[in-house]
Amino acid sequence: SWVSAINSQYRCVVVPGDNIKRIFLASGIKAPIFSIHPSFYRHKRNLYEDFEEEVFNLSFTIDNSSFSYFKMVLEVFCRIQKQIPELRLKVYIEMEVSDFEDIIAANEKNGVNYYRGFTISSQFSDWYKEIHCNIYIANDQAFPFNPLESLYLGIPTLINNTSSNDDLKKSGYFAVIDLECKDNLSESPSDRDFNTILEAILDIHSKYSANYQLATKGAFWLEDKWLQIDTEQEMLTILNAMDNS
Repeated sequence: SWVSAINSQYRCVVVPGDNIKRIFLASGIKAPIFSIHPSFYRHKRNLYEDFEEEVFNLSFTIDNSSFSYFKMVLEVFCRIQKQIPELRLKVYIEMEVSDFEDIIAANEKNGVNYYRGFTISSQFSDWYKEIHCNIYIANDQAFPFNPLESLYLGIPTLINNTSSNDDLKKSGYFAVIDLECKDNLSESPSDRDFNTILEAILDIHSKYSANYQLATKGAFWLEDKWLQIDTEQEMLTILNAMDNS
């Protein structure tokens, strides 16, 4: 098994975040496990920039951790758009989406736009410029990058209450929702989860000025958090400790 392979061949294990460390420990890994927070990409930002007033753009990124929640967010969007006609949903796809092709075809004309294939930072910067609120609802896995990227740009960001988001929740700069469904959502979301997400989006929209100001403060809070140089230094400290052991 992978556990036996690690225990027999490796002197230590480095994982991205405390949540993965807990999973490895529970699986029976005997080698020393070190947790580091990887740095996130800081795209070019223009805080206090005016938005187009005719629309209110939500964003959602489909990746390995969040794809299970895509249908739920899409259902909520379709319902809430009846209350907020100017609402739009921009979806960036970071993974193979063959399972979603029918959904994409059905919804692209209903205020939902899909993007993929960005290769340079300026493409992400231009995309984020149009976003009023970023939604990142994901499984309880590795340390998340997407909500850090959006908050750094001063975008109000909605996350769910998982242990991998502990550091983000404690900051007070994210909108946090508690969902009953934590893992794969093969069926429709519960009424409670549906309403929780719907109400959170309505709250961000109705109190946007206050939420935007909070996100701007969060952007400055992130200024010196999870820097590349810190990640490199953590890794060097671990390697030096192993060399001296």
